Amino acid sequence: MSTFLLAVPLIAFVMSLALAILVILRNHRSNVYRLFFLFLIGMALWGFITFELRISPNQHNALTWDRFLMPVVVFSSVTFLHFSYLHTRFRPRKWALPVIYSILVLIIALSPTNLTIKSIGIDQYGYYPIAGPLFYLDALLSYLFFILGLVNFSKGYRASTLHSEKNSYLYVIAGVYSFLAMGVVDLFSIFSSSIPPVALVGNILFCTLATIALLKYRLLDMKIVLKKGIAYFMVSTMLAIPYVSSVFLLYWVFKQTLPIWAYFAVLLLLAFTVHPLWVRIQYIVDRWFYRNRYDYLKTLQDYSQETHNISDLKQLSSSFVKLIVRALRATNAHLLLSVSTGEFNVIASTGENTLVFSLDGDSSLLQWLRVNQRILYQQDLDTIPILQSLTTKQRDIFDTINAKLFVPVITKEKELVGILIIGENLSQQLYSTEDERLVLFVVDHMATELENALLYETERELIKELEKQDTLKTEFLHSIAHELKTPLTAILSSSELLDDELVSSGNTEIKSRLINNIMQGSTLVNRRVSELLDIARMEQFGNDDMKLNIEIIEISEFITQCVERVKIMFDINEQQLKIEVSNTLPKIQGDRERLEQVVFNLLSNANKYSPQDSEIVIKAICNKKAIVIEVEDEAPLVTDDEKDKIFKPYYRGEDAEKRRQHPGLGLGLAISKRIIDSHNGEMWVRNKSNGNIFGFSLPVSDVDDLP
Repeated sequence: MSTFLLAVPLIAFVMSLALAILVILRNHRSNVYRLFFLFLIGMALWGFITFELRISPNQHNALTWDRFLMPVVVFSSVTFLHFSYLHTRFRPRKWALPVIYSILVLIIALSPTNLTIKSIGIDQYGYYPIAGPLFYLDALLSYLFFILGLVNFSKGYRASTLHSEKNSYLYVIAGVYSFLAMGVVDLFSIFSSSIPPVALVGNILFCTLATIALLKYRLLDMKIVLKKGIAYFMVSTMLAIPYVSSVFLLYWVFKQTLPIWAYFAVLLLLAFTVHPLWVRIQYIVDRWFYRNRYDYLKTLQDYSQETHNISDLKQLSSSFVKLIVRALRATNAHLLLSVSTGEFNVIASTGENTLVFSLDGDSSLLQWLRVNQRILYQQDLDTIPILQSLTTKQRDIFDTINAKLFVPVITKEKELVGILIIGENLSQQLYSTEDERLVLFVVDHMATELENALLYETERELIKELEKQDTLKTEFLHSIAHELKTPLTAILSSSELLDDELVSSGNTEIKSRLINNIMQGSTLVNRRVSELLDIARMEQFGNDDMKLNIEIIEISEFITQCVERVKIMFDINEQQLKIEVSNTLPKIQGDRERLEQVVFNLLSNANKYSPQDSEIVIKAICNKKAIVIEVEDEAPLVTDDEKDKIFKPYYRGEDAEKRRQHPGLGLGLAISKRIIDSHNGEMWVRNKSNGNIFGFSLPVSDVDDLP
């Protein structure tokens, strides 16, 4: 008997026994591991008994070992089937396992009889069994149990949603297929003496792959193993054919006297042809594995080179996510980029269930991606401790878009500038390692392009802002010229007329009107100049430089005086001005003149922008440790976008027609807010159903004990 036929069962015995020890040492408390341990022990016994059978000195001794072999084979198949139920979490019918183990007991009981093996024959490969009536039934049952286990792992592969688990099942499936293929060859060897028994080679592959799948968490993707294996096999075959052919040709040409240099010439020639040949074969294998997806994958690989000429951030981002979705056949993709505020906002999205959302700069998701700089899987959100702090809102967003992969966009300086969130696959299968590798390849090449486009976009926004500021400055100069020229014209013309009246007439009514015009014009010019001086001083020195003449102020009396000064404006517009102030409000400390300026600005704006016959209300309440004063108007609603801008200097709204109808410098609210800030208060605007509410708060001090 050949050394090979003796070595294989011995190798199978040693390897199966070693693997069984590794499994039981890893986790002896788990039923899954215990069953797999028993399966490996059965496979080890299979190898040991086969070895003893082949070295038996006579047929009688060989028959004894062969009759031991059949129940061991069935025992291995039964334990593997039971293991497949536990490992894949498929529950068999209640009667299934008792029946299976009963069959095992029956086969063990019948194995010593002639019903399984009658006698032993001898051929060129050694001893072989002469089948009894039940031999093929026993063999069929053992293979049936292995096939049922294979079915369970195939069902588990389709049902699983975890990539690591699916890949683990693929290893077991590949092992079972190799075992069954070799087992079929072994059955045919019984009928033909020219076919060697090779089932134990399949056993070795089976046990090795299944043990690796059970013990190792991070497995090499089986699909990649197959793809690369096929590629190397095809390359080896295609290289061997021309090499051997060339050698034979040279051998024939030189009449069986082949010089050494000829071998080197053939090798050198193949060295020049191997690389393009490899590229071509890799292309063929990729097309075979990816089929209709290959064109999209190739497009993605070329995409980074095509984007160098794209400076428009939205166009670049939109093209990027569309190609990702098409290539990976994903339901959706969202690209979030960092903005100046520190947030990460959605800049481009495509597919189903797209949303516009943002992530705070201190989000635990962003922190994890900054540190680890690798793909984060959806299932990791529930297992990584730092990600447990994700808000319910963020988790709801990820659930809505069915997010499966979170890919960081990292620059060469290792800075996180964006996140690519990819939804689930259209086929609802997990993304392969090859998919992830491709995405990382493209994202890595795109990171610099996106960063450059982001910087370009930021610079363009700054230019727009500068142009806007320049426009505002020009508009402001026109406004101030108009604001000062109008009252000055009235003052000059009234002065000239007054001079004529004083000389030629004693008409008291005309004189009074002209003097009133001069006073109003002078007051308006003085107010505008004061506003300009105030805002200039505040912008140069800040609120701390504002000089305040602090005194004790009684709120009810203070508001009444303010209303009396401006009541005439509301009467002219036929507007109702109501006061809702309690007489029991606590006193405050503040600069009366400055605070009057604030109230006057609020009432003046309400009067200016509210329609005729409208109702304006000024109210004051005590809220905890602050006095809150609010003016409710019926003016057009201030939009959310304007609520921050409205308190900035020179801002007078977006509507040019309204600016023309209501002249001014846009300084009143800006000055008012800074006055309130200098009093350690707050100022705001909010909407109501038919207008706006402008208000401010002032802290209450213990002023009752003051002198």
